[in-house]
Amino acid sequence: MKGKFNWGWTIALLYSSFVCFMLFLGYKASRDKVELVSNNYYEEELKYQGHIDKMMLTDSLHVKPDWKVDGNKIAMLFPINNGSENIAGTIKFYCPSDEQRDFDIPFTASPDQPLSISSEKLKHGTYKMQIDWKQGKSDFYTEGVVTIQ
Repeated sequence: MKGKFNWGWTIALLYSSFVCFMLFLGYKASRDKVELVSNNYYEEELKYQGHIDKMMLTDSLHVKPDWKVDGNKIAMLFPINNGSENIAGTIKFYCPSDEQRDFDIPFTASPDQPLSISSEKLKHGTYKMQIDWKQGKSDFYTEGVVTIQ
């Protein structure tokens, strides 16, 4: 007797194909590297209100910090706020595509002189800058995106 290809076989073939496809997607998803933005995100979340206050104070400034990228060097100019106190802070460079490229740079600057950041760590790519600084008794925070060519 000759086997006949009927609806039962068609449904079984489609179901088997779907199961194989889902297993393949599960395998591919398990092989992808998933990186967290921060390893201690819970503790950072608890301190977030202070962060919001810094951002609101930065938004209230008439002149915001400005930066310009030239090769693998970044020139930053901070606004003059409450006189000419020196500025001290940290710039975090976060590379969304590679955790190994993330780094911090502590700095001190004068509000009338541009801050020049030159580093061999600044490789080609896009970085999210998180600038946290203190000027006088006020704390400020801003973010920006830079692309190093």
